[in-house]
This record gives sequence, structure tokens and C-alpha cells, in this order.
Amino acid sequence: MEWKRGRDGLHDSRTDPVRLAPAQSYRIERDGAKVRVIGGDAAGAMYGRLDVAEAVRLGTLAVIAVGERKPHIEFRGIKFNIPLDVRTPSYSDNATAFQANIPEMWSRVFWGEFLDEMARHRYNVLSLWNLHPFPSIVKVPEFPDVALNDILRAKPEHFDENISFKGGSIRRSQSVNCESCMPSRQYGVEERKGWPSRFTGRGPRGSCHES
Repeated sequence: MEWKRGRDGLHDSRTDPVRLAPAQSYRIERDGAKVRVIGGDAAGAMYGRLDVAEAVRLGTLAVIAVGERKPHIEFRGIKFNIPLDVRTPSYSDNATAFQANIPEMWSRVFWGEFLDEMARHRYNVLSLWNLHPFPSIVKVPEFPDVALNDILRAKPEHFDENISFKGGSIRRSQSVNCESCMPSRQYGVEERKGWPSRFTGRGPRGSCHES
């Protein structure tokens, strides 16, 4: 089977009338010992290859079903609370785990591995949530002092994680000041210009990104 791009999308050239190939779809065909994957688009080809790779890993390639596959749900996503800095927090950052992971939010290795895992589990939407990320990621010429020139996280001893089940809530960290914070690294806004490349540097994975 060969997919050809027409004016209205990707077409199956062997059908009459022309049939549109749904987005994210793929077909698995078998010719003797040879298995062929044909994607309706780039995401579909990736999902088809993942399907075959999993069958190889599980030892079920000999019985993998042939035919077309497409997702039942078009958008399959993860809501990600992203703590960029103690001064540009996400939601529920009052925990040592959140603070310890602030440096990871700036790691190309972390995002490469995370997006690869999303693709393996067929997620295709990543929604990033932060209360006010802009001082951490942009520098406005008219307001040069707003941009942050380093990355800070709160010291563990400044957290009280005791939860009251009588209507209380987790007590937040003390006010942000030099005494209650510790530096993660010197990483000014100018150096962070490549941060979006953490989502695209290793090629497409069929994902949509929202911030």
C-alpha cells in the first residue's frame, strides 16, 4: 500500500473512490515473515512502529494482528504543574519534591526522556501549568529588572508538610528571601532562549504542547 498526499489529506492510492486516511492512523500488513507499517501521517507511522516494537519485545510478533488502527480519543494528554523557580511557582509547590525538581525543569535530558515516555504510552498533548512563568523565560527591554538571572529553590527546612485533616491545609513555605532559598544554578534568561528546544530537539512525537 502507498499513501499519497492529495489536496484534502493523505489518500490510499489503491482504493476507488479515494479514501482519506485518518490522522494518527496506521495499517499493519504482513507478507510472509515481513511486517510492514504504513502510517496515515507521521504520528500514525510512529504509533505503528511502536506497536511492532512492543510485539517484538513481548515475543508476540508472529501473532500481531494485521489491519488498520486509529485512536478512539484524538487528544490524550497530561496536565503538568511545572515549577520553574521558587519565585515563579506552579501549583502545590509546597513540597520538597517540587523544590528538588526545579533544576530538572531546565534539563534537556529530562524533557527528552519524558516526551519519549509520553509517545510510548500514546499521549499526544502536554499542558504546562505555571502561575506566572514569564520572569523565568522572557526578557523585556522595557523592564530589564523583571527577568530572573538565576534559579532558586526553597531550602527543605523551611517547609512544614504536616497536614491537618480538620479543614486545615499544608502551610506554605516562609516568604521568599535569601535566607529561605538556595541557588540551583546561574542560568539567566539569555541562556534560557533555547528552552523551547527541549520539546523539539529530538524530533516530533505526535505531541501538541500548551503552556
